[in-house]
Amino acid sequence: MACGQGNPFFTSQAVRCIHWQSLGVPRTINNICSKALLSAYIRSSKVVKLMDVRTALKEISRLDFG
Repeated sequence: MACGQGNPFFTSQAVRCIHWQSLGVPRTINNICSKALLSAYIRSSKVVKLMDVRTALKEISRLDFG
């Protein structure tokens, strides 16, 4: 974390889901995290939860398969 204060925080469930869904591919991890962060921001939360990751995955699948 470069110059970070520890916020936002990803729950352990969110991290496990990102790991499982991304298969460890860095670009996929970044895409999922970016959209999950946006989902948490929309909820006015500094905690990225599993529901945010699921929202991100739905958005990505919509973009991929249009």
